Amino acid sequence: MNKTYLRYELSETFGVVASPQSNVVYDSTGNLAISAALHEVAVWNLRQCSLVRLLSPEGESAASRAQVTSLLLSPDGRTVAAGYSSGLVLLFSLKTGATAVTLHGHRSAVTAARYHASGALLASGSADTDIVVWDAVAESGLYRLRGHRDGVTDVVFLEGGGGGAPGGCRLRNGLASCSKDTLVKLWDLDTQSCVQTVVGHRGEVSASCAASAGSLARRIDTS
Repeated sequence: MNKTYLRYELSETFGVVASPQSNVVYDSTGNLAISAALHEVAVWNLRQCSLVRLLSPEGESAASRAQVTSLLLSPDGRTVAAGYSSGLVLLFSLKTGATAVTLHGHRSAVTAARYHASGALLASGSADTDIVVWDAVAESGLYRLRGHRDGVTDVVFLEGGGGGAPGGCRLRNGLASCSKDTLVKLWDLDTQSCVQTVVGHRGEVSASCAASAGSLARRIDTS
């Protein structure tokens, strides 16, 4: 008895849909999903299930040879901030795909990023344990925050003015960060100093969020 087998041939390569090292972000309408595709950033139309465009580093930069490790969309929805395993942060125009800004500040992979609600400031955290606060308008670094002993996993601006942090520490212009070192740190951006270190976790702290009044509302760890 003879058996007949179907012959399959490759007709088209779809490409990289997403890279596991990075997160996925969505625009305010929920129609667009933005994901890492190795060294590029892919913008997908979820309704049409189609690729809108690829955001690619221009030239032979370090980013063109590194993978995207962190993604963030600006508050106005116009700019995609991409952190790379090389330590670079690139700002892309979501509409045109052009590279608007290249920020040099980290020695290792960018593992966290967060915009201020105004869109004027951008904070990035890295596996090199440093946090850099950038002026997104002037396209330059403002200051570097050091104190964590392991990679930074999340950063968040404390906004609202006069908010109270745990333990009665009040911050008008602050930032909260968490790390694999099990610590949550609160920073005063006016003095660029750590004003409080929150301890108590047994494992790495993987995420944090803040209330609008400037108080640290929740901490999540993996222990």
